[in-house]
Amino acid sequence: MDTIGRLIHPHLLYPDNSPELSLHITTISQRQALLLKPSTLEEAAVVAGLSSANVVYIFLNDTLEKKELLIKFFKNQEKIQKALELAKKIKNEDNFIKVKQYIDARAKHFN
Repeated sequence: MDTIGRLIHPHLLYPDNSPELSLHITTISQRQALLLKPSTLEEAAVVAGLSSANVVYIFLNDTLEKKELLIKFFKNQEKIQKALELAKKIKNEDNFIKVKQYIDARAKHFN
C-alpha cells in the first residue's frame, strides 16, 4: 500500500480494532486526519487514537458526513466502551475523554 493509501485506509494495515492501529492514529497530523476515509471513523481503534486537535480540525474543515459519523459513534455505548478500552491500552484515555466531551457538545448543534 502506498503512502496515500496508508493515510486513507489505516485500518487495513492492522488487525481489526487493534491497539496498534490506535497507536498509529495517534501519530497522524490534523491535515492527515482529513484524509481518513469516512468509514474509518466507525472503527473503535481509529476513534480511540484520534487526538482532540484532530477532531476539532475535522469539525472545522471536513465533510458533514465525517462529523455525523463521529457523532453517531459517540451515541453507541458499545463502540464507546471498546474505544475506551483501546485508549486505556495505549495510555490515551484522557485524550479520548476530551474527544468524547467535544463530540457530545457538538452533537447538540446537529439535532
